[in-house]
Amino acid sequence: MKQKMLQAVFLVVILVGPTWAIGPYFENESNQGQGPRAEIPKPLARVPDSRIATTFVKGEIRRAEEGLYIVRDSTGKDVPIYIGKDTDIQGALRVGEKVEAQVAKDGLALSIRVTPE
Repeated sequence: MKQKMLQAVFLVVILVGPTWAIGPYFENESNQGQGPRAEIPKPLARVPDSRIATTFVKGEIRRAEEGLYIVRDSTGKDVPIYIGKDTDIQGALRVGEKVEAQVAKDGLALSIRVTPE
């Protein structure tokens, strides 16, 4: 009788024990993002234009590639300006055109427009 009782306890420990170990694993995963299946961070939302630190670049387009314009400013410095899907473009951007651009810290233009010479 004593041996059957020990076998029953042993069986319960073997069957129920892993569920106690799995419970905290999933709690840590969902609450803290730890473990082998940690959450993948979501992309940051774009900050509204009024809250982004920007600079204004005024100069001549010296080189144009897909999504990138090199503008020579009034000091003679070549400034890379990246064009994104949300960039407000006014006018036809071509090499030699004079432009004004509002550019975020990362070089992405919020707006760019061709200016009269």
